[in-house]
Amino acid sequence: MADKPYRSIDQLVSLMVDDRGLVCGDRRALARFLRVRGYYHVSGYAREFQIDPAYGDDRFLPGTTLAVIERMMDLDSRLRPLILAGLSRVEALPNKCWEYE
Repeated sequence: MADKPYRSIDQLVSLMVDDRGLVCGDRRALARFLRVRGYYHVSGYAREFQIDPAYGDDRFLPGTTLAVIERMMDLDSRLRPLILAGLSRVEALPNKCWEYE
């Protein structure tokens, strides 16, 4: 895997908006968001809104905004503890609940 070159926050904003087509009315807000959340963390969620990232087409689907990505991240952060709480209850069940006869 080739090393990726360092990019400043402003360069990452330009990459997302100018090169990949993220709809963004406030570049400074996007820059703040990337500083707080981290570009690579955000980009993991952003992949869901890209045309075909598995084959190198990282352009965003038409109309994709930062708000859409942010909502996905918020939903995930609220859903994660609910799923983990349910899994904890399942893991605590006695072993014989899992035996098949």
